[in-house]
Amino acid sequence: MKVLVDTNVVVRAAQPNSPDWPTIEQALSKLIGLGGKLCLVPQNLYELWVVATRPTNANGFGLDASAATSMIDDALTKFQLMRDERGIFDNWLNLIQVHQILGKTAHDARLVAAMQRHFDTTLIRLVDGSRVYLQAVLDNFSRRILAWRLSERFDTTITAAILQEVAKALPKNTVPSAVMDSGVENVNTKVNELVSDGTIKQVLAQVDIAQSNSMIEAWWRQLKHQWLFLNELDSATSVRKLVGLYVEQHNTVVPHFAFEGQTPDEMYFGTGASVPATLKQKRDQARAARLAHNRAVTCARCKVEDTKPAMLAIGSNTS
Repeated sequence: MKVLVDTNVVVRAAQPNSPDWPTIEQALSKLIGLGGKLCLVPQNLYELWVVATRPTNANGFGLDASAATSMIDDALTKFQLMRDERGIFDNWLNLIQVHQILGKTAHDARLVAAMQRHFDTTLIRLVDGSRVYLQAVLDNFSRRILAWRLSERFDTTITAAILQEVAKALPKNTVPSAVMDSGVENVNTKVNELVSDGTIKQVLAQVDIAQSNSMIEAWWRQLKHQWLFLNELDSATSVRKLVGLYVEQHNTVVPHFAFEGQTPDEMYFGTGASVPATLKQKRDQARAARLAHNRAVTCARCKVEDTKPAMLAIGSNTS
């Protein structure tokens, strides 16, 4: 059984000198003894960081970033983290540690962490042996494909064009982080110009950060193995049509497990808040209907057996 621990409990568990500490430890030990797995979600750690780094006169611990990081590490040792599949927690933790963000502004850092974009290029072979190149930008928070382009030649200028297109759709003075690998299509004069003029913040995977660009690489695998490779890829035109259909379905139709049934579009535009509750209600209704149907169904054998119990009981008593 998984038990989600409240942030107040996590805070008290991190204070051995608190008068509440013995009670907290006793309660946690009892839960563990009953087979409970003590869990946290990223929101617990966001709140813990704010409390830890808030000034003492504002009911905080007044810790610096290094000490607060140790407190987070200790909490991760004691409790199991149910990670956010959207990767926001890892981005947030990296931001607050690198930039020494303290107190309430750590909440704002979470918004910045959610503004990350993933850019990548993949190669697709056609049946005649030629190649086409597909480039796309994926939103970290919603998994929505924000822009994509297919070209018949390897063009390093397309990266800058796509990133500029995505940046224009954001609110004024918003600078998204663009995670990409260090290939020549991403490290060139055109992209450097976008970085220098503040259009984007370039983040090179496994160079500026320890993580790879696996989120969009996973999407490439889905696109290819679940769709493209099931069709005849005989021209750039046919591939472009197939990719367009898949992107449209991915963004607007296919529900995502990490979002409790919401689509990437619903997450991105904030229009699917009621979806999880609606789906739960429909699941409960379907389960109840299925149980009622199964219990009401009888077969010919069941009807025959229903007539025998009394006779069998008499026979059993006389033997």
